[in-house]
Amino acid sequence: MVEIANYYNIPCVNIEFPSTGLPDLEIVKETLEREKDIAVVATVHHETGTGVLNPVKEMGRIVHDNGCIFVVDTISTYGLMPIDIEEMNIDFLMSSAQKGLAAMTGASWVVGNIAEIKKTKDYPSRSYYCNLYMQYDFFDRVGEMHFTPPVQTMYALQQALKEYWEEGEKPRWERLTKCWEAIHHGLSEMGLGTVIDKEIQGRLVVTVKAPEDDKFDFFKLHDYCYERGFTIYPGKMFGLQTFRLCNLGRITEKDIRDFFVVAKEAFEKMGYTLPIG
Repeated sequence: MVEIANYYNIPCVNIEFPSTGLPDLEIVKETLEREKDIAVVATVHHETGTGVLNPVKEMGRIVHDNGCIFVVDTISTYGLMPIDIEEMNIDFLMSSAQKGLAAMTGASWVVGNIAEIKKTKDYPSRSYYCNLYMQYDFFDRVGEMHFTPPVQTMYALQQALKEYWEEGEKPRWERLTKCWEAIHHGLSEMGLGTVIDKEIQGRLVVTVKAPEDDKFDFFKLHDYCYERGFTIYPGKMFGLQTFRLCNLGRITEKDIRDFFVVAKEAFEKMGYTLPIG
């Protein structure tokens, strides 16, 4: 987000916190009270690189108390985790089709405060194709996209939305929560721990502490699992040996149990005796 702001020559204040924990809301509050020029605050709902779920509702309350607009990246939660945009104090959220809704890449959207969108009509324009007011205004007047839409992608998104409501918002979240619990159960059986405390995980991604000895080889683990129908992801936490298990998508608790049968075999082939001590 900071890089994007820099490329568009938007002055910004970058508040950084350790990637393994939650942001310090007191620091957020103090920064907004001190930096009176801040108009917009942006954050990520759920960070797939770690699995941390940020306290968006609490942060949004602080943002609004200081008269700012709150923008949230929900790319990895939209269509998976129930989101009440008003209760969570969100003014604008953005997402895309290929993650939570499991549609095709190529469709992204913004859900936002229409009154605030209308205000931007008179703001300096930084983009033509991605001008939010222009897109909204054209939709409102004409009922179509301002530019030629990706038709096949939109049909795929329409089908994904149909399947979402057929399953139901709450049942989907309950299914994914069971998958997440199954991941923790499987890791416990193997003697593997997690980097992020369970209490602050978003229930969609689990960052696993890999063994630190020379026997562990992520690519051997990945390839063994992949050849048997399961894909896992490398870690994104520099300085730590990790890998990630994701339960996004149309998977079930049984799929997770079946995965751990394969994962245990892979670790045994790498020379481990389970559970790992």
